[in-house]
Amino acid sequence: MKKTIIASAIAAVVAAPAAMAELSVYGKAHLDYTTGDSDTGISENASRIGFKFSDDLGNGMNAFGKFEYGTFAMDGTDATATLPAAEAVGADDVSLSTNTARLFNRDAYVGLGGDFGKVMFGRMGAPTKGALYGLGNVQLADSIVDFADGFQSKSSTSGYGRISNVAAYAGSFNGVNVTLAKAGAAGTDNMDSSAYGFDTTMAGIKVGAARTDVDGTGDATVIGAKMSMDALTVGIVREDVNPDGAADYDTTGVSASYKMGANTLAVSYSDRDTANDVTRTNISLQHALSKKTSVYIAHGTVETDGSADVDNTAVGMIMSF
Repeated sequence: MKKTIIASAIAAVVAAPAAMAELSVYGKAHLDYTTGDSDTGISENASRIGFKFSDDLGNGMNAFGKFEYGTFAMDGTDATATLPAAEAVGADDVSLSTNTARLFNRDAYVGLGGDFGKVMFGRMGAPTKGALYGLGNVQLADSIVDFADGFQSKSSTSGYGRISNVAAYAGSFNGVNVTLAKAGAAGTDNMDSSAYGFDTTMAGIKVGAARTDVDGTGDATVIGAKMSMDALTVGIVREDVNPDGAADYDTTGVSASYKMGANTLAVSYSDRDTANDVTRTNISLQHALSKKTSVYIAHGTVETDGSADVDNTAVGMIMSF
């Protein structure tokens, strides 16, 4: 009898975790010391902390979600100078008080997944943002001298990066990955903003395109391609932006990275066609201390028609967990 009771107790303890939703904590600390024409000091580069959770529902289905927050390591006064504006539709996303800013919203969603794909609700990156980072940009993705700073898909004020109040679907059909989304302003009864994109791999080349149309703001289209050949990766991306009530503009960027053991050398160039054209040239050398920790040095030059060139150099450290 005692053996039966003990065995039952052990079985209950072992089985208990399986009945609970799985939770994982992750994040990245990315800071650098930047010196140059535009700024000197410690810079934040999309440092973040997040929580992923999932629940196996059986029959090939699962529930999942993610809450992710950007972080500031500096004091509140300095941090507020670089707090991102609310993105896309829903101006209530960044709501922290002025001198106590430490966390701000990035991704926050829940969803259901299965053989049909994934259905998600909440706040997440637009397909244009995914196309930019998944196809064209092989530089240090969050560095202050990163070439993507010339692209509206990354800009926190453009409305084409991360979008709120979203219902989205993602699925794969014969090797083609598809994303569809609808979004609406908070507190209203419309879902007038839309986004969609696709990518696939053909003959070793990953290609794709995405478009985001934000009601009352404008639209952006991104197309790109990326190819890897052993240690070399090259990418090209083009973005066309059509803001409501303002002149259209576009940005084209090319980048390449070459891996040499623990070291990765990356170069990039982008050209933004506006009233005053802006070009960016960047080079970086990153050294991996481990799978999760690396250090780097990067240099960027920004040339704007009618203005003096701006040069910045950054020495930074990235630690993921």
